Amino acid sequence: MTTYVCIPSTKTDDPNYRYKMPSMKLKQESRLNGVKTNIVNLPDVARALRVPDSAILKYFCAEVGANSEGDSIVKGQHLPADLARHLDKFIMRYVCCKKCKLPELTHEVNKKNLIAICRSCGSSDNRMDTQHKAGK
Repeated sequence: MTTYVCIPSTKTDDPNYRYKMPSMKLKQESRLNGVKTNIVNLPDVARALRVPDSAILKYFCAEVGANSEGDSIVKGQHLPADLARHLDKFIMRYVCCKKCKLPELTHEVNKKNLIAICRSCGSSDNRMDTQHKAGK
């Protein structure tokens, strides 16, 4: 059974909030020196956020100071609460509109700039942070 959380998870006061995503499922692989954290449903989470799953993985690796392996593995042992907190920061930075705070952004690359257009309020002055590794 898949449980759903709000996008971002701070919006929990409205039971009819329409922006939801599946909660991340983590699985610890290996033990001792080669510990890896596998985000089992990363493609589902990325599809709900309308971003590439590689961007989420890059953001996690940059925030926790680890390397990635494959499409959904972050090296090291990471708790679900920590990765959920980092995912909320990613959502506020790259998925939610700065003006209306709704996750309705469509991303476009204009030369070397990452520009987001909000499909809710129509704001097109959302320049994304390209200094972070996930924004490149």
